Formats: sequence, structure tokens, C-alpha cells
Amino acid sequence: MKALGMRVSQIRGLYLAKYGVIAVAGGTLGFTLALLLREPMMASIRLNLGNSGNGAFALLLGLTGVFLMLLFILLYVSVTLRRFRGISAAEAVRFGMQSTVSACRGA
Repeated sequence: MKALGMRVSQIRGLYLAKYGVIAVAGGTLGFTLALLLREPMMASIRLNLGNSGNGAFALLLGLTGVFLMLLFILLYVSVTLRRFRGISAAEAVRFGMQSTVSACRGA
């Protein structure tokens, strides 16, 4: 994309948006499935251990976990994209993805 004339900030924004949408979709789907399957999965736990009575706290904790995973994913993508900031467009086209990753790490 650098070779096509896109600025680094545009490339970064594009990738962050792409992986952000994927992470939000995955987190939403996972949380929804967890809500749908909560009762069947909790049946044996309630039988052996009883009811906790902290339903609202559990939902809040689950939403917090989804939000933290989204932040970790976006942070990882951002850190990975920073490594590619020092590579010229010619190097990226000439060597391909395998060599650019090792070149960024200093190997």
C-alpha cells in the first residue's frame, strides 16, 4: 500500500478499522452465544454448588472481558504496524512479507 502512495497513517487506520470490526463481531457473537448457552452450562454447576445470586455482576464481568480483548487486539495490531513504519515501499515490494518482518526485528 505504501507503493501505491498511501500514507502510513492511512494504512494504519485501514488495518485498525479492519481488525476492529473483526474483533467487535467476534466478541459480540461470542458474548451472545455465551448468553444463549448460559443456562444449560450452569445447570450442573448450580446442582453441585448452588446459585451465586450475582447475575448482574457476571454479565458486567463478561462485557468487561470482551472489551479488554478488543483493546488487546487493537494494541497488538498497532504495535505490529509500528514495526513496518521504517520500511520503504521499494523494500516491501522487493523482499515480500517474510523478509520485511525479519528486517523489522533487526535480524
